[in-house]
Amino acid sequence: MKEQLTLKEIQSVNLEIMKDIHAFCVLNGIHYSLAYGSLLGAIRHKGFIPWDDDIDIMMPRPDFELFSKTYKSSKGFELCSVYSDETFVNYTRVYDSQTVVISPAKQARRPVGIWVDVFPIDAIPDSLSDQKRQFDRLRHYTYLIMRYRVALRNLEVESLNKRLRGCLQMTKLFLENGSVSFSKWHNQVITICKENTFGKTRCCSSLVCVEANTYNKQEVFLTSDFDSYILMPFESESFFIVDSYNSVLTTIFGDYMQLPPEEKRVSHILKRWSFFRR
Repeated sequence: MKEQLTLKEIQSVNLEIMKDIHAFCVLNGIHYSLAYGSLLGAIRHKGFIPWDDDIDIMMPRPDFELFSKTYKSSKGFELCSVYSDETFVNYTRVYDSQTVVISPAKQARRPVGIWVDVFPIDAIPDSLSDQKRQFDRLRHYTYLIMRYRVALRNLEVESLNKRLRGCLQMTKLFLENGSVSFSKWHNQVITICKENTFGKTRCCSSLVCVEANTYNKQEVFLTSDFDSYILMPFESESFFIVDSYNSVLTTIFGDYMQLPPEEKRVSHILKRWSFFRR
Protein backbone atom coordinates (compact mmCIF):
# COMPACT_ATOMS: atom_id res chain seq x y z
CA MET A 1 0.00 0.00 0.00
CA LYS A 2 1.50 3.34 -1.02
CA GLU A 3 1.88 5.98 1.65
CA GLN A 4 -0.40 8.98 1.15
CA LEU A 5 1.24 12.30 1.98
CA THR A 6 -0.19 14.64 4.59
CA LEU A 7 -0.64 18.38 4.09
CA LYS A 8 2.54 19.11 6.07
CA GLU A 9 4.51 16.63 3.97
CA ILE A 10 3.18 18.16 0.76
CA GLN A 11 4.17 21.62 1.98
CA SER A 12 7.65 20.31 2.84
CA VAL A 13 8.15 18.93 -0.68
CA ASN A 14 6.88 22.19 -2.18
CA LEU A 15 9.41 24.08 -0.07
CA GLU A 16 12.27 21.93 -1.36
CA ILE A 17 11.20 22.49 -4.98
CA MET A 18 10.96 26.23 -4.36
CA LYS A 19 14.44 26.32 -2.81
CA ASP A 20 15.80 24.71 -5.98
CA ILE A 21 13.92 27.15 -8.25
CA HIS A 22 15.15 30.11 -6.18
CA ALA A 23 18.78 28.98 -6.42
CA PHE A 24 18.52 28.51 -10.20
CA CYS A 25 16.90 31.91 -10.71
CA VAL A 26 19.51 33.71 -8.59
CA LEU A 27 22.33 31.98 -10.46
CA ASN A 28 20.87 32.89 -13.86
CA GLY A 29 19.52 36.38 -13.16
CA ILE A 30 15.87 35.38 -13.60
CA HIS A 31 13.24 37.52 -11.86
CA TYR A 32 10.37 35.81 -10.08
CA SER A 33 7.89 36.57 -7.33
CA LEU A 34 5.74 34.37 -5.15
CA ALA A 35 2.18 34.61 -6.45
CA TYR A 36 -1.45 34.25 -5.37
CA GLY A 37 -1.82 32.32 -2.09
CA SER A 38 1.94 31.94 -1.74
CA LEU A 39 2.45 35.70 -1.93
CA LEU A 40 -0.42 36.20 0.51
CA GLY A 41 1.08 33.57 2.82
CA ALA A 42 4.46 35.30 2.80
CA ILE A 43 2.90 38.60 3.90
CA ARG A 44 0.18 37.38 6.26
CA HIS A 45 1.75 34.20 7.69
CA LYS A 46 5.49 34.43 6.88
CA GLY A 47 5.11 31.13 5.08
CA PHE A 48 2.32 28.86 3.87
CA ILE A 49 -1.24 29.82 4.54
CA PRO A 50 -1.89 27.06 7.13
CA TRP A 51 -4.39 25.24 4.91
CA ASP A 52 -2.60 25.89 1.59
CA ASP A 53 -1.11 22.96 -0.29
CA ASP A 54 0.95 24.39 -3.14
CA ILE A 55 3.32 27.17 -4.19
CA ASP A 56 2.70 29.50 -7.11
CA ILE A 57 5.22 31.90 -8.60
CA MET A 58 5.03 34.42 -11.43
CA MET A 59 7.57 35.86 -13.84
CA PRO A 60 7.51 38.61 -16.45
CA ARG A 61 7.29 36.97 -19.88
CA PRO A 62 11.02 37.40 -20.77
CA ASP A 63 12.08 35.72 -17.51
CA PHE A 64 9.42 33.04 -17.93
CA GLU A 65 10.70 32.20 -21.42
CA LEU A 66 14.27 31.89 -20.18
CA PHE A 67 13.24 29.76 -17.21
CA SER A 68 10.98 27.47 -19.24
CA LYS A 69 13.74 26.77 -21.75
CA THR A 70 16.78 26.47 -19.46
CA TYR A 71 15.77 25.27 -15.99
CA LYS A 72 17.79 22.33 -14.71
CA SER A 73 17.35 21.04 -11.19
CA SER A 74 20.28 20.31 -8.94
CA LYS A 75 18.04 18.03 -6.84
CA GLY A 76 16.37 15.84 -9.43
CA PHE A 77 13.15 17.81 -9.83
CA GLU A 78 11.63 17.80 -13.31
CA LEU A 79 10.35 20.50 -15.63
CA CYS A 80 7.04 20.26 -17.45
CA SER A 81 7.45 23.24 -19.76
CA VAL A 82 4.60 25.10 -21.42
CA TYR A 83 6.37 24.18 -24.67
CA SER A 84 6.42 20.45 -23.94
CA ASP A 85 4.22 18.11 -25.95
CA GLU A 86 3.36 16.41 -22.66
CA THR A 87 1.63 19.28 -20.88
CA PHE A 88 -2.11 19.93 -20.67
CA VAL A 89 -1.79 23.38 -19.06
CA ASN A 90 -0.76 26.75 -20.46
CA TYR A 91 2.04 27.47 -18.02
CA THR A 92 5.17 25.75 -16.72
CA ARG A 93 5.49 23.40 -13.76
CA VAL A 94 8.39 22.04 -11.73
CA TYR A 95 7.51 18.79 -9.99
CA ASP A 96 8.89 16.07 -7.77
CA SER A 97 9.05 12.79 -9.68
CA GLN A 98 9.17 10.84 -6.40
CA THR A 99 5.50 11.57 -5.72
CA VAL A 100 2.47 10.59 -7.75
CA VAL A 101 -0.75 12.53 -8.11
CA ILE A 102 -4.00 10.63 -8.49
CA SER A 103 -6.13 13.18 -10.25
CA PRO A 104 -9.63 13.55 -11.68
CA ALA A 105 -8.25 16.08 -14.19
CA LYS A 106 -5.49 15.58 -16.73
CA GLN A 107 -2.30 17.50 -15.91
CA ALA A 108 0.12 15.99 -18.42
CA ARG A 109 0.66 12.91 -20.55
CA ARG A 110 2.93 11.47 -17.85
CA PRO A 111 2.41 11.10 -14.07
CA VAL A 112 3.12 14.42 -12.36
CA GLY A 113 4.02 14.65 -8.68
CA ILE A 114 3.83 17.57 -6.25
CA TRP A 115 4.43 20.73 -8.23
CA VAL A 116 5.22 24.43 -8.18
CA ASP A 117 3.28 26.38 -10.82
CA VAL A 118 5.18 29.04 -12.79
CA PHE A 119 2.88 31.65 -14.36
CA PRO A 120 4.00 34.17 -16.99
CA ILE A 121 3.01 37.81 -16.58
CA ASP A 122 2.16 39.22 -20.00
CA ALA A 123 1.70 42.70 -21.38
CA ILE A 124 -1.89 43.61 -22.23
CA PRO A 125 -3.31 46.59 -24.13
CA ASP A 126 -3.87 49.78 -22.17
CA SER A 127 -7.31 50.27 -23.72
CA LEU A 128 -10.11 48.61 -21.71
CA SER A 129 -11.94 47.59 -24.88
CA ASP A 130 -8.79 46.00 -26.32
CA GLN A 131 -8.17 44.23 -23.02
CA LYS A 132 -11.67 42.78 -23.08
CA ARG A 133 -11.21 41.48 -26.64
CA GLN A 134 -7.97 39.77 -25.64
CA PHE A 135 -9.50 38.26 -22.49
CA ASP A 136 -12.54 37.00 -24.41
CA ARG A 137 -10.37 35.22 -26.99
CA LEU A 138 -8.28 33.65 -24.25
CA ARG A 139 -11.35 32.41 -22.39
CA HIS A 140 -12.65 30.83 -25.58
CA TYR A 141 -9.56 28.67 -26.06
CA THR A 142 -9.11 28.03 -22.32
CA TYR A 143 -12.67 26.71 -22.15
CA LEU A 144 -12.06 24.38 -25.11
CA ILE A 145 -8.90 23.05 -23.46
CA MET A 146 -10.69 22.43 -20.16
CA ARG A 147 -13.50 20.56 -21.93
CA TYR A 148 -10.92 18.49 -23.82
CA ARG A 149 -9.13 17.54 -20.58
CA VAL A 150 -12.40 16.49 -18.94
CA ALA A 151 -13.36 14.37 -21.96
CA LEU A 152 -9.91 12.76 -22.07
CA ARG A 153 -10.09 11.97 -18.36
CA ASN A 154 -13.46 10.27 -18.81
CA LEU A 155 -12.16 8.21 -21.74
CA GLU A 156 -9.34 6.80 -19.63
CA VAL A 157 -11.30 5.53 -16.60
CA GLU A 158 -12.73 2.06 -16.12
CA SER A 159 -16.37 3.12 -15.80
CA LEU A 160 -18.27 2.38 -19.02
CA ASN A 161 -20.68 5.23 -18.34
CA LYS A 162 -17.83 7.72 -18.02
CA ARG A 163 -16.13 6.42 -21.16
CA LEU A 164 -19.39 6.87 -23.05
CA ARG A 165 -19.67 10.37 -21.60
CA GLY A 166 -16.11 11.08 -22.77
CA CYS A 167 -17.01 9.93 -26.31
CA LEU A 168 -20.02 12.24 -26.34
CA GLN A 169 -17.93 15.14 -25.04
CA MET A 170 -15.27 14.62 -27.72
CA THR A 171 -17.93 14.30 -30.41
CA LYS A 172 -19.56 17.54 -29.30
CA LEU A 173 -16.20 19.34 -29.37
CA PHE A 174 -15.59 18.05 -32.90
CA LEU A 175 -19.02 19.05 -34.18
CA GLU A 176 -18.73 22.54 -32.69
CA ASN A 177 -15.19 23.23 -33.94
CA GLY A 178 -14.67 21.05 -37.01
CA SER A 179 -11.74 19.32 -35.29
CA VAL A 180 -10.37 18.45 -31.87
CA SER A 181 -6.83 19.72 -31.48
CA PHE A 182 -5.34 20.43 -28.07
CA SER A 183 -2.03 21.52 -29.61
CA LYS A 184 -3.79 24.04 -31.88
CA TRP A 185 -5.79 25.54 -29.00
CA HIS A 186 -2.74 25.51 -26.71
CA ASN A 187 -0.63 27.34 -29.31
CA GLN A 188 -3.42 29.86 -29.84
CA VAL A 189 -3.33 30.70 -26.12
CA ILE A 190 0.44 31.21 -26.24
CA THR A 191 0.15 33.38 -29.36
CA ILE A 192 -2.54 35.58 -27.81
CA CYS A 193 -0.52 35.96 -24.60
CA LYS A 194 2.53 37.16 -26.55
CA GLU A 195 0.74 39.69 -28.77
CA ASN A 196 2.12 42.59 -26.72
CA THR A 197 5.73 43.04 -25.61
CA PHE A 198 6.23 43.06 -21.86
CA GLY A 199 7.33 46.49 -20.68
CA LYS A 200 5.87 48.34 -23.66
CA THR A 201 2.39 48.81 -22.18
CA ARG A 202 1.23 50.26 -18.87
CA CYS A 203 -0.75 47.15 -17.91
CA CYS A 204 -0.07 43.43 -17.58
CA SER A 205 -1.82 40.29 -16.37
CA SER A 206 -1.44 36.62 -15.54
CA LEU A 207 -3.32 35.68 -18.69
CA VAL A 208 -3.03 31.91 -18.35
CA CYS A 209 -4.49 31.71 -14.85
CA VAL A 210 -7.31 29.21 -15.40
CA GLU A 211 -9.58 30.62 -12.70
CA ALA A 212 -9.27 34.18 -14.02
CA ASN A 213 -9.83 33.15 -17.63
CA THR A 214 -12.75 30.89 -16.82
CA TYR A 215 -14.67 32.84 -14.22
CA ASN A 216 -14.21 36.32 -15.68
CA LYS A 217 -12.05 37.64 -12.84
CA GLN A 218 -9.06 38.69 -14.89
CA GLU A 219 -6.53 40.58 -12.79
CA VAL A 220 -4.98 43.69 -14.32
CA PHE A 221 -1.70 44.81 -12.79
CA LEU A 222 0.54 47.77 -13.50
CA THR A 223 3.69 46.82 -15.39
CA SER A 224 5.59 48.93 -12.86
CA ASP A 225 4.48 46.45 -10.16
CA PHE A 226 7.15 44.12 -11.58
CA ASP A 227 10.01 46.60 -11.65
CA SER A 228 11.66 45.55 -8.38
CA TYR A 229 11.78 42.60 -6.00
CA ILE A 230 12.61 42.02 -2.34
CA LEU A 231 13.44 38.95 -0.30
CA MET A 232 10.72 37.94 2.13
CA PRO A 233 10.83 35.24 4.85
CA PHE A 234 8.83 32.16 3.96
CA GLU A 235 8.88 29.34 6.53
CA SER A 236 12.59 28.64 7.16
CA GLU A 237 13.69 30.23 3.86
CA SER A 238 13.53 33.58 2.08
CA PHE A 239 12.08 33.96 -1.42
CA PHE A 240 11.53 36.91 -3.73
CA ILE A 241 8.30 38.86 -3.93
CA VAL A 242 7.44 42.01 -5.89
CA ASP A 243 8.21 45.18 -3.97
CA SER A 244 4.71 46.36 -4.94
CA TYR A 245 3.10 43.38 -3.21
CA ASN A 246 0.38 45.54 -1.66
CA SER A 247 -0.82 46.65 -5.10
CA VAL A 248 -0.70 43.09 -6.50
CA LEU A 249 -2.42 41.45 -3.51
CA THR A 250 -5.12 44.13 -3.38
CA THR A 251 -5.84 43.55 -7.08
CA ILE A 252 -6.19 39.80 -6.53
CA PHE A 253 -7.81 39.54 -3.09
CA GLY A 254 -9.07 42.97 -2.06
CA ASP A 255 -8.69 43.20 1.74
CA TYR A 256 -6.05 40.49 1.80
CA MET A 257 -5.19 40.68 5.52
CA GLN A 258 -8.75 39.67 6.44
CA LEU A 259 -8.93 35.94 7.20
CA PRO A 260 -11.67 34.02 5.35
CA PRO A 261 -14.45 32.34 7.34
CA GLU A 262 -13.45 28.96 8.79
CA GLU A 263 -15.55 26.98 6.31
CA LYS A 264 -13.45 28.41 3.46
CA ARG A 265 -10.09 27.57 5.04
CA VAL A 266 -9.63 24.44 2.93
CA SER A 267 -6.89 22.97 0.78
CA HIS A 268 -8.00 23.47 -2.82
CA ILE A 269 -5.66 20.82 -4.27
CA LEU A 270 -6.36 18.16 -1.65
CA LYS A 271 -10.09 18.51 -2.34
CA ARG A 272 -9.43 16.96 -5.75
CA TRP A 273 -6.08 15.16 -5.70
CA SER A 274 -4.13 12.76 -3.50
CA PHE A 275 -0.34 12.47 -3.44
CA PHE A 276 1.58 9.27 -2.75
CA ARG A 277 5.24 8.33 -2.47
CA ARG A 278 6.38 5.99 -5.20
